Amino acid sequence: MIRPMNPGDRQAYISMAAAFYASDAVIKKVTVQVVESVFDDIMAGSPHIEGYMLLDEAGADAGYALLAHSFSQEAGGRVLWVDEIYIRPEYRGIGLAKELLSFVKTQFACKVKRIRLDVEADNMNALGLYKKMGFVPLLYQQMIIDL
Repeated sequence: MIRPMNPGDRQAYISMAAAFYASDAVIKKVTVQVVESVFDDIMAGSPHIEGYMLLDEAGADAGYALLAHSFSQEAGGRVLWVDEIYIRPEYRGIGLAKELLSFVKTQFACKVKRIRLDVEADNMNALGLYKKMGFVPLLYQQMIIDL
């Protein structure tokens, strides 16, 4: 099951985000203060970020997803960026990421022109899933500057 984050999800989200940022899945670590600030932005109804909880069949917290909104002329309009997907290790491989991506495609099909995500090149499970779900590589090199 997938549902929007609510104020009661704060501790579960912070705990899972800490595990995500302690993993090899990310290049740049973030502080707990940044994670808390993002949660606060979600709860304040920011138009730029949405948070969703992924639940198991019993309703336990199994993971989370962050979706960010942007715009691309190349895409022809609004873009939804699947900024983070985190699934607790004990829930991996049971279809939660597939369920999330199906949910995103259905919920945002009429609202955005493109759905975008990042994936580590050595994450073969995620790459395989994303390709099965219709995602294709975007052959740009990303560059950033943090301010």
